[in-house]
Amino acid sequence: VIREGDWVEIDGQIGRVASISWRDTEINSLHGSKLTFPHTSSNSSTIKNFTSNGAHGNRLIVGLDYNMPPDIAKKLMQKISDNHPLVLRKPACIIRISSFEESCINYEWINWQEDYGQSRTLRGDLQEQLWYALQREGFSFPFSVRDVRITKNIQQSKTHPSNKNSHFQTIQSLLK
Repeated sequence: VIREGDWVEIDGQIGRVASISWRDTEINSLHGSKLTFPHTSSNSSTIKNFTSNGAHGNRLIVGLDYNMPPDIAKKLMQKISDNHPLVLRKPACIIRISSFEESCINYEWINWQEDYGQSRTLRGDLQEQLWYALQREGFSFPFSVRDVRITKNIQQSKTHPSNKNSHFQTIQSLLK
């Protein structure tokens, strides 16, 4: 069930419900376009409603350097969450290690917010504030590192002395 004003996703399109009539539902997309979904197609589609459950979890996956201890990383992210006006205090934000990758530790950072329409603003703010916090602490976001080694293959040609004299000269030069 959706109502006018709800933030929804229909057929992969996210927007705010502008109107619902007997034949279609119109939503205003995140990028400003108006989308119309006939009820014949929306009845067979999966519809996600981001408004009806209350708080919405805004999930970020953040890759941080292996040189940064996890407790420091978590404290930085927690401090940023605690000081942002769009982040709800309850439920509390979640910060945990998600995976160990080739060049970074991935953290899952979930912040709860009231208005889904502010999701992109919140994500941008959190990422920007994290960048500044990392710089203040002397860390940065990692980038993939590749170890490339260039070697030079020198193939020695096999020479066969044509006679005893040249063979003798080769031995003499090697012994010198």
